[in-house]
Amino acid sequence: MKFIDKKSIAEILVEYISNLKMEEVEALLEIPPSEIDFTYAFPCFRLAKLKKRSPDLIAKDLENKVKKTEFLANVRAIGPYLNFKIKPRYILENIFEFKDDYGRIRDIIDKEKNITHVPLNTKRYIASKIIDVSLEIFRLKNY
Repeated sequence: MKFIDKKSIAEILVEYISNLKMEEVEALLEIPPSEIDFTYAFPCFRLAKLKKRSPDLIAKDLENKVKKTEFLANVRAIGPYLNFKIKPRYILENIFEFKDDYGRIRDIIDKEKNITHVPLNTKRYIASKIIDVSLEIFRLKNY
């Protein structure tokens, strides 16, 4: 089973972006604001500077070019950002694969409980915690 993270999204984007290396694309990926129901967002400002075009147009072009994979539920351009939504099933499969490490996962979740400086809606909070826990599990398993 493949672990779905920023690197997976960057691998997809690099096929359509010749101006940036995969490491650069991965570093640019971010989590979108809570009102946007997507897992990752790729800002097109850097590409706009390189291609001398509007970031909104670049995001739209990429939306039309990027092909959905088995783990992507949706790819959509919203303003200057290209947004990706990962199917929750793939995130949960990663978590369930490491059920033997539940105690360690519980410690990680407890550490994250006290984050109060950013207002989050429930969906985004749960999604971000699932992703954070998945990443920490893979670090523990040395992936």
